[in-house]
Amino acid sequence: MNLLDWKFSKNGQVKAWFSVYPRSTVILHFVSGYYFTFMAVWSAFDPAPKRADLEEMERIINDELGCLEEYEIRRSAQKLEI
Repeated sequence: MNLLDWKFSKNGQVKAWFSVYPRSTVILHFVSGYYFTFMAVWSAFDPAPKRADLEEMERIINDELGCLEEYEIRRSAQKLEI
């Protein structure tokens, strides 16, 4: 999956478009030093997303915006709690 385009939106949100879901808009929020998927506006022409796809989108955006380290720390801490 590749990032096609992204832009900042109001309230610190990021809108992003990805190659696997080119007609759908993913909206991410910035919290605690990283971005996470807040909402998505899915097109009927794109396949239904899986949780793994959403996590990959989060990783791609955080890498693009320089927050990947904070995102990875959060992900590893979450795995320790389980």
